[in-house]
Amino acid sequence: MGLFVSGFRTRLEEQGYTPLVIRNMLKDLGALGRWMQERDQQPGALTSTVIADFRSDCLASGR
Repeated sequence: MGLFVSGFRTRLEEQGYTPLVIRNMLKDLGALGRWMQERDQQPGALTSTVIADFRSDCLASGR
């Protein structure tokens, strides 16, 4: 996901998000990237199903 961080940050700034919100969203993006990497999934495999699985895992682990 590292390749997408700069563009994601720029887009969030353009949409008017505050620096704190942007930082938190980038942390979430990093967590998603690590989670996908642990499962040998590439960013191109990101779908709504993958995000739902990530969210389920986060909730199950108390995050």
